[in-house]
Amino acid sequence: MKQIEIDELVILYENNEKGMLIKWTGISKEMDPSAKLIPIMNSLLEEASGNLILDFYDLEYINSASVVPIITFVKAADERKIYTEIQYNPQLSWQKSMFKAFTALTKILKYLSIKEIRK
Repeated sequence: MKQIEIDELVILYENNEKGMLIKWTGISKEMDPSAKLIPIMNSLLEEASGNLILDFYDLEYINSASVVPIITFVKAADERKIYTEIQYNPQLSWQKSMFKAFTALTKILKYLSIKEIRK
């Protein structure tokens, strides 16, 4: 997997026969993460082949400011008719709360799904 590091946040990604897996780990507590994340996410979207999986299972924490670039990314993927699945860890209360709120987006974004992952 290729790796992008932004302070304490690590984004791992790879294309395979099913599409692109983008795995978020670490911590994102930037005050303005959009400045760094949106260009990176746009680049990943250009590089993606097929469907997208955004895997947040091992993400320790992101602040609320980090949600904006994620929403921007899934909207851009939806506009391109790229199926995107967000995976999260429901045992982490902050992830459960945040991604349950994301389910509202599935009503307006046709190519987005949200999935709990239990390991």
